[in-house]
Amino acid sequence: MIAATGPEDLVVADANCGWRLNDALIAARAMEGLPRLYLEQPCPAHGGMHRGPQAQHPSHGVRRGRQRRPDADSRGSRGGRWRKNLKVSKVGGLTRAKLMRDLCQELGVQVTIEDTWGGDVVSAASAHLAASTRARSLLTVSFMNDWTREHVAGYQPRSQDGSGSAPTGPGLGIDVDPSRLAAPLFSAGA
Repeated sequence: MIAATGPEDLVVADANCGWRLNDALIAARAMEGLPRLYLEQPCPAHGGMHRGPQAQHPSHGVRRGRQRRPDADSRGSRGGRWRKNLKVSKVGGLTRAKLMRDLCQELGVQVTIEDTWGGDVVSAASAHLAASTRARSLLTVSFMNDWTREHVAGYQPRSQDGSGSAPTGPGLGIDVDPSRLAAPLFSAGA
């Protein structure tokens, strides 16, 4: 798999917390010499994974085609090999994700910014948070709308050739087409 990539690409081995600690350590050691490889959250608990080669726990990594190449010195003076995946909705929204991102920047921890899933709105929120992140602190940002068929805002923003940018309009910078939305689950108020 790595042979099919170029020097500008980062490659992730994503175990989605599916391994036991001993299996994750064995895999990390076996992959130690592979260039530009990140082991993404191999097991559910810290359990010593930070000692393994190229292990980044509890971080998540990079998806080819949805990445931003970090600076050569982007590991950070204090963070070492630590990376953190900030999933905007999982941490409580943009305000909390920004606070966590700011803390990571101060600690020298690189971040990947994305969400658990989503389309155009989620991609716009992630793109804005990534655009306001220091270049040396941003490992990657995912445009989740690249992986969906339904687009409520004209498939904007979008990534192309592994890069993307935040929309520049008001709010999240996208125009949501109300006709593309399903009926509300409930209504509140008078």
